[in-house]
Amino acid sequence: MADLLKQAIEQAIVLYDRKVGEGDITTENLFPYPKHTQVNVVCQKEATAVGNQIFKALVMHGDNTINFRSQTENGEIANPGDIIAQLEGNGRAILTVWQAAKPILSLLENVRSTVEKTVIELKPTKIDVTHSFGLPIGYEKLFAYAVEEAGGISLGTGLDDVVFITSEHISWVGSIKKAVFNTLDEVGELRKLIKVIVEIDTPDQVVSIKGMNVNYIFCTHFSVEQVHQVGEITERWAKLIVDQSISIEDVKKLKDSGVRLYALDLRKNIITDDYFLLSFSK
Repeated sequence: MADLLKQAIEQAIVLYDRKVGEGDITTENLFPYPKHTQVNVVCQKEATAVGNQIFKALVMHGDNTINFRSQTENGEIANPGDIIAQLEGNGRAILTVWQAAKPILSLLENVRSTVEKTVIELKPTKIDVTHSFGLPIGYEKLFAYAVEEAGGISLGTGLDDVVFITSEHISWVGSIKKAVFNTLDEVGELRKLIKVIVEIDTPDQVVSIKGMNVNYIFCTHFSVEQVHQVGEITERWAKLIVDQSISIEDVKKLKDSGVRLYALDLRKNIITDDYFLLSFSK
């Protein structure tokens, strides 16, 4: 988790720099000279301050003279009206930081909320929750961090940290068996460090890779009946991932067919209402 937090902070800083660019010309022209300010960051919706450590890093990146005081512990429930953080210092810098940080904080909360609800609902089945592999480019580590903070699992977000054999790879190589065999052979001694996931489009594809050393089989756009077929063909040796083409109520019944992960498509979560507002106290 520490590495993922570091990666999420690095990604947030890149987004911050892209947003601010050469400077916040609105705030700089409105306040030609720095003005000492104290502000409260206030919840508008129930939140857990999942992004507080990332927020602090962004504040320090924007102006390390700003005094950042967290008012909640990471994961602690904050209700509308609660203060999650206080900032004091150069008001111009605080406003600039806030313009860049607010959408990132709301994104993290939105993802956390969505994943946490699903984690809680699936907990009795012992089926874990993950994210799809189509996360928005430039935001992947932020999504993955929020997923894990919510109790979900991230299997990887980049082309360099997980082997994900897609239908396109299989089509190019010629067969699923050849694609898996060539990949495992090339990975070699690194196999223990790298997860290998194979995407299938039809249940019969698993016949030729039965017993091969893959971590997960991703059943893309499958029906409940197709998942049952995969379970029967593999005799439940395979760990299956299913997506939201299957409802959460039906997923609860698929544990015995080998389903271990429920993959949420979180791309829509990038569009979110603001979870927080800035309140000036001085």
